[in-house]
Amino acid sequence: PLSDILLKSDNGSGGLVNYVQVDGSNGQVRLYHYGDEKFNTSSTGIDVTGSITADGDINSGGGITFNGDTAAANQLDDYEEGEWDATFSVASGSITADTTNDACAYTKIGRVVHVCGRLTISATSTPSGVTYIVGLPFALGTGTEAAENAAGTIVVRDLSSDAVGEVGLVINSTGLLLRDTYSTTSTPTELSTKMDTGTSFNFAITYYTDS
Repeated sequence: PLSDILLKSDNGSGGLVNYVQVDGSNGQVRLYHYGDEKFNTSSTGIDVTGSITADGDINSGGGITFNGDTAAANQLDDYEEGEWDATFSVASGSITADTTNDACAYTKIGRVVHVCGRLTISATSTPSGVTYIVGLPFALGTGTEAAENAAGTIVVRDLSSDAVGEVGLVINSTGLLLRDTYSTTSTPTELSTKMDTGTSFNFAITYYTDS
């Protein structure tokens, strides 16, 4: 079998420690700092012990900052994507989502969350009052005054009767609020009484979470 290749040097105290090792048995390359392993290659990738610094922008906590900024609040520290199952919440009665048509998508970059999907009703039981799409993958963040407020885009098909005005989609701490909004007044009417089996909602909204 092949032997290891080792590069050793002074440890600062008169002794010798490893600085570079090439493992003859598995091909791994290891880099050391005063004998402490910091970098290791393998067949699946690399492992790093400690932080990676590139012009001070990649931080030990896992986040990335730009243009020399080191503030923790400004770190880009998360990316995630996936799917979530949406359901309805109504003030009175019930609205049931079709479980074969309730999968929605999300992408999260830092604190910014974008969700979209198509949701269809499979059954209703005398719904009335405020209606929400719930089950969001991340909770709405808290901001100064109403800084976290956001509105989205929605297309509704097959209501039991026409909406009075434009159908609106806004987010609050409960979920995505569905409203039938008059064009001449700020007073909304509730959309729930017009929802029926087969009613569908295509929607998209971008909002902020706290972390």
